[in-house]
Amino acid sequence: MTNGAFVRRDIWAVEQGADDPPWDAYTLGYARAVGVMRERDPDDPTSWSYQAALHGTYRQPADPLWNGCQHGSWLFLPWHRIYIWYFEQIVRSVVLEDGGPDDWALPYWNYTDGPPGSAALPPGFRAETLPDDSPNPLFVPDGNRQAAVNAGGALPGITTSTTQALRSTSFSPGFGGLPRGPVHFANPHGLLESQPHDNIHVVVGGDLTQVVCDEGWMTDPNCAALDPIFYLHHSNIDRLWARWLAQGDGRANPTQDAWTDEAFSFFDSNGVEQSTACAEVAELAGLDYAYDDMAPTPPPPREVVAAVGSDGDELPRPPGDGPEIASGGGTELGMDPASVSLAPAPGAVPIAQAAADPETPRVYLHLEDVESDGAPGIVWEVRLDPDGSRGDPDEAVGAVSFFGRGHAHAGDPAAQTPGVKGERFIFDITDIVSRLEAAGEWDEDRITVSFHPALPEGYSANRTPSVRIGRVYVTHG
Repeated sequence: MTNGAFVRRDIWAVEQGADDPPWDAYTLGYARAVGVMRERDPDDPTSWSYQAALHGTYRQPADPLWNGCQHGSWLFLPWHRIYIWYFEQIVRSVVLEDGGPDDWALPYWNYTDGPPGSAALPPGFRAETLPDDSPNPLFVPDGNRQAAVNAGGALPGITTSTTQALRSTSFSPGFGGLPRGPVHFANPHGLLESQPHDNIHVVVGGDLTQVVCDEGWMTDPNCAALDPIFYLHHSNIDRLWARWLAQGDGRANPTQDAWTDEAFSFFDSNGVEQSTACAEVAELAGLDYAYDDMAPTPPPPREVVAAVGSDGDELPRPPGDGPEIASGGGTELGMDPASVSLAPAPGAVPIAQAAADPETPRVYLHLEDVESDGAPGIVWEVRLDPDGSRGDPDEAVGAVSFFGRGHAHAGDPAAQTPGVKGERFIFDITDIVSRLEAAGEWDEDRITVSFHPALPEGYSANRTPSVRIGRVYVTHG
């Protein structure tokens, strides 16, 4: 431990530094702990099955605390931080009982800004056996995990990008999601949740055409936490939240009571239910762990703000509900790039002028009536071609992926499907438009939106569900 905190380490660095890679003491300790937890009674709160069900499950009748993950709201980050923190304590207790490191902490998978090669699944999760030739509990077979990922294929940069999220200076709306909840699933997602969080889920899980955990675990929210890599993925998302705050420049967590006072219940290593509020986990300095690439910092004093809904505490309205100022047709997404040309709406304010509006300066790109018969195991990068030349480089505005989109339309697990109908994706393009306009690279009459598939190395597209976009348009405010 350092400064009284357990240290969460980069799994790739830990594995590569082992005497017998990839089996360092921390990875091996995790693997053995997963095996022990899988053997526990499913109704035991410290069992693997029960812990996974806290995030999502198809099991019925459901425990009141199951299916509790928060998606599509500003509670996404604190809920998952509390969840994996208690999970970490349970695993550590098993590691210690097995004679493993007494400073064990949940590693993180640094697919975002790690050294070359770290965007591939860590080797300890690809090996089928442990050093003693027994089955490796960290390994998930092809079908439940994307075969290309299991084979060591690198995740595309589009999938792992944090550019849009870390650039944002607003927690809500923006980096952390809209000010609403508790809600199990809703849309749209916040910037960090959309990219890279959602993208990693679908690329690791692979194509999903049916539910009940027969395929694509990480792609299906009700099965995702069955894959041991899930927790290292969320450890990295948690690290990125801390990194976002450390950038400063006005970045801060919400201070409204509706966020700080919201509490969630989980179980400690003794199986005892504990309730923890978002304010208690808002800063890493208030917890017992730190990340190996970040120095612990004291939490700032909490600002007192009136409760949500009271006078003087108006929350931002949902993005993209202003008037339509440009529109285009639809398209189908597949293995080849696709594009849609936009035309200014008659009598509407030009996009560049709307982006410079001193009172309502935001402009949003919408993908409307998005449909798919399943959840594809790939991601499409959305690019804005400002002059219609369709040449590179174009400006990336975000990505389209389908983690949990079907869940937002059905609260009952039995009614959830991997497919979606009538879905919408929204991207804030204000800063991109302003930057291109200032550089003289914006042509209001020749704008094209293009979609580019991002495929992990070795990906097979034999089963990928088709995706249809009904309409593309831009709104002001």
